Amino acid sequence: MSLVGWTVRPRLLIADDDPVVRSTLVMALGADFEVVGVAGDSEQAIDLAAASKPDAALVDVDMPGGGLRAVRGILRVAPATAVVVLSSDELDGTVRELLLAGATAYCRKSETPQALAEWLKQSITRRVSERAAQARVSEPAAHV
Repeated sequence: MSLVGWTVRPRLLIADDDPVVRSTLVMALGADFEVVGVAGDSEQAIDLAAASKPDAALVDVDMPGGGLRAVRGILRVAPATAVVVLSSDELDGTVRELLLAGATAYCRKSETPQALAEWLKQSITRRVSERAAQARVSEPAAHV
């Protein structure tokens, strides 16, 4: 699968405490995304986001340090990053809290690689649109 219409592969950070899941995600998404970092906890994810400024970050909800801390920290150091949270559980309160913290989407670990790639692509597009709208609002009005 390729991201139709994209001239470069988007930069992706993967954060999950399970090494098998990390490796699987790198293999499954590496054809469509340039994986710029792989983290096993929230602190490492934040540090890698600061260094690499990824287009998207795929973040496990239940990794050491917590998914919520990772979402907030990644967006603090790399505000243009689209953060997609990933979990095997669907906890409504947790999902709501992550989305309110700035995550652009939530996916279950049971999703296919193609579905994850599509969620990531849509999240990047949404984040770019949001940032463009924010920039337009903050621009000074043109004098006529």
